Amino acid sequence: MLNFGWWRDKDNREGAKTIVDVFKVVVPALVIAGGAIWGVLYASDSAKPPAQPTISVTTGDNSPVAIGDGNTQ
Repeated sequence: MLNFGWWRDKDNREGAKTIVDVFKVVVPALVIAGGAIWGVLYASDSAKPPAQPTISVTTGDNSPVAIGDGNTQ
């Protein structure tokens, strides 16, 4: 069936240890890079206030027009 005794061979143990050592460096680096990318792309958007719409009203004689907040344009 399956041979789980492969680790008893010295060469296999050294190879497996090397792979684990590489993962100990690569995985945290990927997590940090992913967090930084997420922070730049998504977290910074939530801190921005929503954009205010601009209202443009045109009249035929260019007279002031009252808009909803009491200001005139």
